[in-house]
Amino acid sequence: MRIYIKLSKAEKLLPFNYQELLTGVVHKWIGENNEVHGKPNRYSFSWIQNTIAQKGGLKLKQDAFFFISSYDSELIKKIIKPVKRNPTHPATLLLQTNY
Repeated sequence: MRIYIKLSKAEKLLPFNYQELLTGVVHKWIGENNEVHGKPNRYSFSWIQNTIAQKGGLKLKQDAFFFISSYDSELIKKIIKPVKRNPTHPATLLLQTNY
C-alpha cells in the first residue's frame, strides 16, 4: 500500500538534510506506541519531490509531495489517522518548526 502526502508551499527553506526531520514526523504520526521504532522497517518513504534547490536549502513547489509505502495496511492506516485529523497541519509545518 502507498499513500501520497501533498505538502503546502512554504516560504521558509527546508534544510538539505531534512530526511532526519521527515523521519521524526513519520514516527510522530505512527504514535507513542511506536512498535516499529528501532526495528527493521515495515515501511519506507521517499524523498520530498518537486523542490527547487537554492542557496541555503530547498524550496517546496506548489505540487511538492512524498509517499510512504508499506506491505502492512494497518501501519498505513495508523499513519493516515493524524494526517486526516489535522490536514491543514501537514509535514511541512512540523518540519519547519524543528530547525
